[in-house]
Amino acid sequence: MNYEKLIHNAEVIISAYEVIISYNKQYMPKNDTSYYEERIEILKASISAMQELQKFQELGTYEELADAIGKQRETNGQFKIKIPNGYLMVEEKGTESEYPGVFISFSKDGMAFDTSNMIACVEYDSCTKEIKTETYQEGYEEPNNIISYTDGRNRI
Repeated sequence: MNYEKLIHNAEVIISAYEVIISYNKQYMPKNDTSYYEERIEILKASISAMQELQKFQELGTYEELADAIGKQRETNGQFKIKIPNGYLMVEEKGTESEYPGVFISFSKDGMAFDTSNMIACVEYDSCTKEIKTETYQEGYEEPNNIISYTDGRNRI
């Protein structure tokens, strides 16, 4: 879709409405111009929406966008997921040979990863050679459960 042409047409209509308003205010001040003022606001909102759609269109297909997001995750090792009361923050931890895994924490504003709001840690335990999940209770620094992926047992 050619958003540039649609945006241009909307801008032309806005200019025409502004001329009508100006004329009415100068020569017929008793005339109500709210109809035209409302239309201008609607057109401005439409232009903003079309500009956002144009940006999205420039990003490419869904697959290209998903690939770009995947690369961003690989680059910084962090991403967030919006939930009703804030964000789940996910951050890569360790190295391939030293406890690789992810931390999952809660954030009200989604601005920064905060270990004081840890929910879980899923990692490969380099000592025991198994995958485990540690869960945390709000307000506690130590896990309240350590679940083995292999047998599902709680190690605490």
